[in-house]
Amino acid sequence: MDIQPITNENVTAVWELYRRSVGECDRLPLDWFEYKVLGDPNFDPALSLVILGSGKPIAFMDAVLRTLDEGGVGFLKAWATDADQRGRGLATALYKRVEDRFRELGACRVEAGWARPHYFTPGIDANAYTPAIAFLLRRGFSRTKMSYNMDLPLDRAFTDQVLEQRLATQGITIRRMEHAEKDRLIAWMGEDGWSPGWQYQNARACDAEPPAVIVAEKDGRYLGFAVYDAVRPGWFGPMGTSQSLRGSGIGGATFLRCMDEMRAKGYPVCRICAVGPLYFYWKIAGALVSRIWWIMEKDLRNS
Repeated sequence: MDIQPITNENVTAVWELYRRSVGECDRLPLDWFEYKVLGDPNFDPALSLVILGSGKPIAFMDAVLRTLDEGGVGFLKAWATDADQRGRGLATALYKRVEDRFRELGACRVEAGWARPHYFTPGIDANAYTPAIAFLLRRGFSRTKMSYNMDLPLDRAFTDQVLEQRLATQGITIRRMEHAEKDRLIAWMGEDGWSPGWQYQNARACDAEPPAVIVAEKDGRYLGFAVYDAVRPGWFGPMGTSQSLRGSGIGGATFLRCMDEMRAKGYPVCRICAVGPLYFYWKIAGALVSRIWWIMEKDLRNS
């Protein structure tokens, strides 16, 4: 079995296999696929693997090890086998190689689906990818958490002028940030207590053209942010408001402004990623739950 690392030389062919294997709504452009795999800050060629058949990719698995508070944790980010190659044990061979590597590195567990902050999807869609769920269950994984996305059709204008005017009377401005502000925004996020993962995702959105970040600001200090195209094209999130100002309308104003930015960019639907405040998105814009993600784990310490 010819197992090789995913590299700059073969990544395009691996991407083509990936696109053949996932649903239309999960397909990524090539540059995004390269970013997710080779651009991961924890990329390890011993964990991102492809099996070649007649010189072409027929199966792949992309995994990483991240260091969390509990220690090293392995993450399965994505994997696929060509339809005419299934049943030959290719995914099993890849997973064995990856799990052995995790054990060598001292990982305490393996999590499948949500390899924050640099993930393909925030879990596994059990409806769309039932075979993937079955594959993991047979290898000792169990479901530990669930997450979900919400969808919002971008078929109308969203910006709430009345809300933005009310905030303006308090000296709060809602606007798109500029490229030159990137370092200042990320520094503020650290000072304001936002996670390194969200800082990482915001930095990605800051580099978009134009920047895919809407901020709330007063007297030169940021108060909140809303971001799109940080995790995947057409996906919204993360979004946050300084703790003392929650309930002020800043979250609503930045979110609605993002919806108009995404609509102008040509997206027909906004995919709100790994939703926390379901009621908020339903109440402010009528978003509905569209996908439910399973997060699955395997303890390596007792197996």
